[in-house]
Amino acid sequence: MRREERLYNNRGQAVLELAILSSILIVVLAAFFNYAQRLDAQQAVKMEAFREALFKAYNRNSAVSYTLKKDSRQFNLMGGFGQGQPSSTGATVSVMWQKGVAGQQGKTDEQSFAYYKINNDMLNDEETGLPRYQKKSKGYDGSESLVTVPVSVWNEERQQYEQYATTVTKREDNPPGTRGRIVNTSSYNLDSSIVTTAKARFDTSYGNPNDEPPMPSYDPEKQHTYTVSQGAGFNEDNRIEYRSGQSGSVGGTRSWTTEFPKQ
Repeated sequence: MRREERLYNNRGQAVLELAILSSILIVVLAAFFNYAQRLDAQQAVKMEAFREALFKAYNRNSAVSYTLKKDSRQFNLMGGFGQGQPSSTGATVSVMWQKGVAGQQGKTDEQSFAYYKINNDMLNDEETGLPRYQKKSKGYDGSESLVTVPVSVWNEERQQYEQYATTVTKREDNPPGTRGRIVNTSSYNLDSSIVTTAKARFDTSYGNPNDEPPMPSYDPEKQHTYTVSQGAGFNEDNRIEYRSGQSGSVGGTRSWTTEFPKQ
């Protein structure tokens, strides 16, 4: 009798240990998937930003700063069906491409451009990027000149809205003389959108390159605010990304059937 009780206790302990170990493994696996997805997405954004910066610098024959921000939803092992988790990645790349005098042929003072893109929305202008203004500049010999440089984005505020709902139904069908079955259906609906507000300003300060950098001085008449509203939607790879013009509502359904022998 005592031997049976001991075996029963050992089985119970083994089941408990297996349950605890399985839970730990699931958490570790989820963390690994999240890290791998984040790393892959970040690398993809960096490469895309570099290609875009190189393309812009070649076309402009000048120095280009290109910032790319992307929002998507990644796989979430601990989340609900189709829910995923929001992911935001970004990269800034600077490229100089200059053959001869900077700028396009026949144009002057086109040495510097800055582009800022949030998903599929380029702030201000697709061709010239952020607004550009003239400012004074001092050379190493102390001579002054006028250069045209872009404003810089100094603040970005994001508001994300999300509402998730799921429905699960179970239907049993077991008529006499036929194979019984249970049909399970699961569906979800995700409403998600992001509103991004970016603020840009123009630094008018200048100094001699041989001296310490001057204190920034911003022109209040050359400040800009850009608001971008984007909703969730499926892309060509059936993954959720955020774009302008999308409703922000996505959903899906799955079902599975379990059959039994005839009665």
